[in-house]
Amino acid sequence: MLRLKSCLMCLLMVSVSPLLLAEENAGPRGFSVLSVIVKQGGAQTFEQAAAKFKAANDKLNTPSIFASSPGIGDNRLYTFARPFNSYAELAEQRNVLVEAFGEEEAAKTFALLGESVESISSFIAIPRPDLGIAGPEMDTPTEIVLSITITVKQGRTGDLETYMGKVIEATRAISPDLYWNTFSYGIGGPANTYGIRINQNWADLDTEGKSIPMRLNEHFGKRNGERIQAEGQDAIEDISFVVRRNRTDLSHMHKDM
Repeated sequence: MLRLKSCLMCLLMVSVSPLLLAEENAGPRGFSVLSVIVKQGGAQTFEQAAAKFKAANDKLNTPSIFASSPGIGDNRLYTFARPFNSYAELAEQRNVLVEAFGEEEAAKTFALLGESVESISSFIAIPRPDLGIAGPEMDTPTEIVLSITITVKQGRTGDLETYMGKVIEATRAISPDLYWNTFSYGIGGPANTYGIRINQNWADLDTEGKSIPMRLNEHFGKRNGERIQAEGQDAIEDISFVVRRNRTDLSHMHKDM
């Protein structure tokens, strides 16, 4: 239970922001991400606890927290991410439940977490604007985010980044309305791995755009496009796709005073 309380202190101030990630301006230095796997059938109880954390953060106006929950796949994983501009910010530990509601309410909420949480992990996600295309600033978050995880073969990260640069060039020329955000991982995160996040609404999944090979072939010519695609794919060890829901009801937005 002590481990649970220690990790979930991150909830006091901690998925990745669909608002911040879409901005053209320089973004945060990184995101502190808390991943929570709930027990089978424990989602409702967990969300009750998470809503209490949101209420506490809203009341105290703590730094922003962005939440996501299962969409398609990873059906028991919730994430909570807090942007930070210096690692010193991560050292701050506050029990916002106690500050906002007192010891008794805090204990009740932690009891709910104990009933519903199977495991917790945390890591640092580092934005890589050089490997993505920033979209226009949005007034409201999209409904979902397509999350792509790419694991690179040992010693091949340079090859993959070269490939991603070519994909960006072709996309800007052929499909200028496509945007995505790319991350590498720091403390606690997997090695040789990149995360790609594409903010969408459910209706967007019904529209099939031009694939990466199509963009490369149109922009660089069929021979060069196929060569670039083959070289990029050869650098990849594994790739996975997951659709996640952006949860504004469990997120907290800091308000400027």
